[in-house]
Amino acid sequence: MNGHLKIATLARRYLEHRRRLGYALENLDRRLQSFGEYCDLVAPCQPITTARAVEWASLTTAGPAARADRLAIVRNFTLYCANLDPRTEVPSPRILGSAAPRSRPHIFTDAEIVRLMLRARRLRDTYSPLRPHTYETLIGLLACTGMRPCEALHLKIKDFDPESGTIRVPALKTSPERVLPLHPTAVTALKTFLERRRRLCPMGDHLFVGPIGRRVGRTSYGLTMQRLMRRIRSNGARHAVRPYDLRHSFATKLVAKWSKEEAPVAHRLLLLTRYLGHAQFTHTWWYVSGEGNALRAAAKQFERYARSQDGEDL
Repeated sequence: MNGHLKIATLARRYLEHRRRLGYALENLDRRLQSFGEYCDLVAPCQPITTARAVEWASLTTAGPAARADRLAIVRNFTLYCANLDPRTEVPSPRILGSAAPRSRPHIFTDAEIVRLMLRARRLRDTYSPLRPHTYETLIGLLACTGMRPCEALHLKIKDFDPESGTIRVPALKTSPERVLPLHPTAVTALKTFLERRRRLCPMGDHLFVGPIGRRVGRTSYGLTMQRLMRRIRSNGARHAVRPYDLRHSFATKLVAKWSKEEAPVAHRLLLLTRYLGHAQFTHTWWYVSGEGNALRAAAKQFERYARSQDGEDL
């Protein structure tokens, strides 16, 4: 980069370069050109600095996520400019926080979970007499194990071992295969469901199946769960309650219970990481970073543990 080239000109060249590589730029053009024009106005013929990038990113009246997103756009551009002018400063990632902050989930009360299961029991069985029993059992299993909905839908009959009281969760996404211990009431409920399943729909190998023995699909599951969750008022950041919130509810309630006990919670958090199937120990942080008083002590202890040498080696 030299004094003859304006930042706005470099921005146009950068955008053209990205287009030739096949990137869909969408609204990137307008924002990056705006940044180039801002730099040429406040500091003509000068290289990009972190301070100037932060100033421009902070001009928006939108929230923190929007400012972080604007800075992320500039940061990618500065990496390009740094190859032309070593004086270019590349802003540190997340200097303004995350561009995609995670929204606080809904935490189901025990009464809401019971209400969901009762609603499921009243589902129409026009296409399959097993349908009400399937969703009642599925909701109960998600609530008491915290497994991902996609994991539950992939379960097969052979994964449930009533003798040992466990269920094997197959490897999925980045999670390794794991075996989860079940509460005796969950074992009894699954045994009852399997008896009905063999009688009403003996086809197929999957645990939760539709009318012709194929496993319940994600679309069918999602639409049915949306119907069952109507009129449940969200206590999270989102307007609507999600089926995935059952997983958050399981982990949050468990950690809240541990935080009230005198026994150290750190080793239990490590077990929770394995139980939830997280690939990294720090992924479990999201489940204990709530605002409730019951979780604050556990969250602080978890953070100290995660930053310790033991936590880094997991």
